[in-house]
Amino acid sequence: MGSGQLMNGPMPYHAELRSEDCPVLIRATWSWSQDLTSEVKHGCNFVDLTIDSVLITPAAGTNQAALSPGSTASAPPGVDGRTALTRVKIPKNAGRAISFLLEHCVGGPTVDQSHFKFILAAQDGYIVRSDFLEESLRGIPLSSVVQGFVTSGQHCSIAPPLAASQGSASHLLALLQSSVGVVMARGSKALQGLDHELLNRLSWPWIIDTPVMPSRVVMICERRRPPMCRNFYAAARGCGISVVVMDKPGHWMEDDNGLGPQYREHFVPFTTTGYALKDLPQHIADVIRGLPYKVDGILTTVDVFMPGIARAAEILGLPTLGSEAYRRGTDKFETRQLSRAPTTIKVESLEEFPSQLAAMPQPLEYPLIVKPTRSHGSEGVMRVENEAELIQALHFAFAALKKQHDQFGLEYHGVPVIVETYCEGPEVDVNMLLWDGELLHAEVTDNFPCLGDSPEAESKTFGCTGSIFPSALPSDEIDMLQRDVLAIVRAVGLHSGVIHAEAKVHNSAREVFLAEKGMYDLRPRSKPVPGRASTFLLEINPRPAGLPEAMCSIYAYGVDYFAGKLLHAIGDEARFRSIAHGFRNKPSWQYAWLPQAIETSTSGRMPHDLGLEKLGLSNSYADHWHYWKGGEWVPPAKDRPWPGLGFMVFRSFTSRQELLRKIADAREHLRFHLD
Repeated sequence: MGSGQLMNGPMPYHAELRSEDCPVLIRATWSWSQDLTSEVKHGCNFVDLTIDSVLITPAAGTNQAALSPGSTASAPPGVDGRTALTRVKIPKNAGRAISFLLEHCVGGPTVDQSHFKFILAAQDGYIVRSDFLEESLRGIPLSSVVQGFVTSGQHCSIAPPLAASQGSASHLLALLQSSVGVVMARGSKALQGLDHELLNRLSWPWIIDTPVMPSRVVMICERRRPPMCRNFYAAARGCGISVVVMDKPGHWMEDDNGLGPQYREHFVPFTTTGYALKDLPQHIADVIRGLPYKVDGILTTVDVFMPGIARAAEILGLPTLGSEAYRRGTDKFETRQLSRAPTTIKVESLEEFPSQLAAMPQPLEYPLIVKPTRSHGSEGVMRVENEAELIQALHFAFAALKKQHDQFGLEYHGVPVIVETYCEGPEVDVNMLLWDGELLHAEVTDNFPCLGDSPEAESKTFGCTGSIFPSALPSDEIDMLQRDVLAIVRAVGLHSGVIHAEAKVHNSAREVFLAEKGMYDLRPRSKPVPGRASTFLLEINPRPAGLPEAMCSIYAYGVDYFAGKLLHAIGDEARFRSIAHGFRNKPSWQYAWLPQAIETSTSGRMPHDLGLEKLGLSNSYADHWHYWKGGEWVPPAKDRPWPGLGFMVFRSFTSRQELLRKIADAREHLRFHLD
């Protein structure tokens, strides 16, 4: 029997379960399956259970039973000559699986012929994260309910053998009580497809041999609004990691009567005002030393703080890569030396640039890119076509750096700006998980063109416009990107953790073209390729991608980079390696994310209902996030900290072309007006 197949029990069994906790009697047909994969301990066992009937048993003083809504009486199983009906009484406090089953049977609107698949461990060990089942099956269309029964670090065992009672109701009860979660199928037709998806999505080591201990991290400067950090803090809870937030007084996380307690354990007032970046590490270490509890790791959402955070971790003796690795890895000029461009100029100040320009042995060849050597995201990045635009872009980049420091109250002592060749070709993101230099997972996604990629665009900036999973580049170019980015990451010393890199493919065999309804896609190049394909690195970020892209990775590959970042912060190698496995058959379906646009540039209140269902888009998207809740005041465009309204993740279970059509339809019909 081949890898990934199921060995079913010899035949269905029939059982009657009567509860001591509530007046209910359940008759069900069930079978037991074992996952016979080549790596059994990475699989799981299953109990398939179908509810035949549910009866509400008579209360004291009554003479008859009543059927629950939606159920029907049936003749006792076993009369067909197969297996006889066996009975068992469910004891009180029988566990979460039994409670789930009883609650469904008593409160469900249609109970009979409900199909459940209970998940059981295939080895003894410790649960990697409490929500492993919900996250592994995120977005699966074949299930109506996914519910886990475990906590992070919980010890689980293989269900004990019951040879004497094989197939009995007692055997069923024991199996259910040892289950770690359940999936409810959307009808009997979904069961076969569900088997395939469970084998694909659960064939990773969600149970490990190493005990898991509760941990605590400190998040220093939380830039994200509540909707945009929800999934990060959910990953922390799932991994059993509590988060303390250190940020300026008045931050939304501080209010104990607000949303903060839903995310963090504790808030620590912390200010960066009056400090230079070089002084932050000791300042952070001093504050953390004064906390009344143990801290296992520290991290930040601010890219320019990463070297300082790493240095603070070194001072405190907490898990971290060397601060020098973070300094080199986040410096765009240093990483450019490892991925050469025809033109690379480091500009220390506006005053010095005219003399640098005059000393050039050859005139500059345009277009060029101007960008800060250290900044958050794509802030301050611009494409230029001539010298006048170049001078303007330098002013823009240095102003962006000054604004970035002002946001945190930091002293500004100057940060260089880089001028480099603009690379034609498809742009991609390369996301990675690695430990001690070993690449554990990598994926390449295609980015939609930025405004700055078009010479005719009014804006020459490079804010993200979305990406699509998986990449449509040839496999040899995908391999090249992963190999080259990994070599650069290792060279700067980033040997472990989460990597989100951005790059272009010079001389790619694919070109970007404008497809139907204004959507961009890749196609084979219309003209001969002028040379050999090569990787042109744009930047390295030792952190997960932004929320929508990170969520696409969970949907498409089953890999949670937020969990990876948290586990790396506390030095948990065993669980980090575990969550890096993802789905067996990668990727699963097609996904893309795009920002949602607001039609008007004026201010107003966010609408409560965006009308997605009315427009028939409910089956087109997998998830969406908005910066503002319904009824909240949205400022004018010039005062908004982010462009657009939020993000949407689109999906297709059939093809990339259908996915692009869904996105085009959404862009055509979705027009958001502020009330």
